[in-house]
This record gives sequence, structure tokens and C-alpha cells, in this order.
Amino acid sequence: MSTPEPYPQKKWKVCRLAVHIAYKGDKFVPRAKDRSETEHLLSFLNHYLDLATAKGQNQDEPIRYALCTLVRTSDPAAIAALKQFDSNKPSFVRGIQHIFHGDRPTDLRKAALLFLPLICDKWFDTRSPIMGSTQMRKFCMDWASAVDDAGQTPDVKLAILTVLLKMINSPRWCPHIVPDKWELLRDLTLLPDDFQPLLRCIENPKLLNVIKAVDNPTAIMRWAVTLWLKYAELTTDVRAQLETVTKEIAQNERKQQFGAPQSRMDKYLSTVDSELERAEEALKLLPTSSVDPAVIALGNKVRSLQRAAKALNAIRHDKTVTSP
Repeated sequence: MSTPEPYPQKKWKVCRLAVHIAYKGDKFVPRAKDRSETEHLLSFLNHYLDLATAKGQNQDEPIRYALCTLVRTSDPAAIAALKQFDSNKPSFVRGIQHIFHGDRPTDLRKAALLFLPLICDKWFDTRSPIMGSTQMRKFCMDWASAVDDAGQTPDVKLAILTVLLKMINSPRWCPHIVPDKWELLRDLTLLPDDFQPLLRCIENPKLLNVIKAVDNPTAIMRWAVTLWLKYAELTTDVRAQLETVTKEIAQNERKQQFGAPQSRMDKYLSTVDSELERAEEALKLLPTSSVDPAVIALGNKVRSLQRAAKALNAIRHDKTVTSP
């Protein structure tokens, strides 16, 4: 993959064959080892995306090989090359849209799902839109369809949640999220405590009200659970909003003589209590050294969940929440 640009057509065929041999039968998946290889792989991918979209050729095989190879990139310089790549070029955007279409093979769309987190900072955080409103809505529908077909392996789940959180935190993209995909918020507990896309979402003071207005009544419930599990990490504004929303829920439930078998308040408390119990048990298994970062982090998590449980119980019994 070291041939410089511009590539003559014969050399593109040689590159394609080389990738195919390395990836034949899915028994061995190569990876980009450095910045140069990553840049050439991106050029390779861009070339075959262009053939697929501009000339209507079926280039699924080399596109999938390139995507899968890039997904396995772990070298810091290679990752830096990915971040610097202009993934917002109209031709590249059209190519990614093309491989997410519902008529593309499932394994190709799965490869695209895994690749999208590598470029989603530029796609979803940009102030300049890369698509019109209709295109964004269509892309979200295609992405949702690919999610349904991709299976639920850990790497796929992580990729899905990364992109979902980026969409949620983008004022341009959030309105176009397919309503039933808000249900994926139930899997946020699977993420590590320091997962940056989630932390950026919980720091957004506008997000709670945005989610209240989406076309899925369970979205706000699932997001509120997420915030309660991060209670001590919330800004003052977000914490106050969360308490207000939860009080409204509690008041509405108290007005109902016959509610559901388990109320939302019950679910909030049971989720926080379960996480607290797990954190306390995990803390018991660690050494008691106060300077161990793992012990400190877990101790902070336990105290945060204890404060969340106390605040929830106060709201449930219509008492004033004592600010932490």
C-alpha cells in the first residue's frame, strides 16, 4: 500500500488484490501499522467509494476490506492520520451514505457501523452541515436499519453507542434520530465510567429538555436514569433540571390511584441501588490504599450513588432535596 498518488488504474487493481490476499476468507484481518499505511488505505477507500457512487460500479468487496482494516488501526500515528483525514468531503460523504443504504450487504454495513466512530467527531460535531435535513433523516434511517442487522457483539455495541451519543449531542442531528433507537440508551450502563462521548452529553445543560421533547416517551426515562447514575458528576444546572423533571414524574405518579406495577421512581431507585451494591462489592475486593487511582475512583462512585439514592428518596417522599 505504499504506492504514491495519483494511482494508475493498474496499480489500483494491484492494491485491491493485495488487500484481498491479506484478508482472504476472513481468517486474517490486516491493520494499518503507521500513518503512511493509513493514508494510503484512506485513498484506496476513497477511490472505490467514488467508483461505486460516481460510476455505479459494485465495489463492495474492496470497500469492506478497507473499512475492516482501518477499524483495526491502533497505532497512535495511524489514528492521528484518521483524525486529520477530510471525511467531510462531499464525495466521501456520498460514499459512506451509499454503503449504509438498505440494499447493501449486511457485512458491508456492519463494517461501516464499526468505521463510523472513527470519523464521527467531524460528522456530528461540525458547525458546518455536511448534509441537508432530508439527507440527515435518510442517513439516520439507514444507520438504524444497519444497527438492527448488525448483531450485538461488544465491539458493535460500543460503535453504536458512540455514534448515538454523538448524534444526541448534536443540535443538527438529534431531531433526526429514529424514535425507537432511543431505546439503545438502556445499554449506556455497559460503557466505562470515563467514556468521553457520554461525559460530554451529561455536561450539556440543554440536552435534558431536548430529550423530553423527542418522539419516544421512554427516552427521557432512560436518560434520567443515566443522569442519576452520574449524579455527583453533573453540573449544578443539569442536577437541578434532573431533580425538577424527576419531581414532576413523582407528582404525576402520586396523582394516579392505580399506576403501573413498577413506577418510574421505583425503577430509578432500583437501578441506582443495584449499581451502588455492585460498586460497594467491587470496592471490598480492592486494596484499601487511598492513593490507588482505582480505589479512589470506585470510592467516588459509591459516594455519588449514595447521594443519588438519598436525593431520589427525598423526591419520592416529597421532601426537599439537600444539595450535595
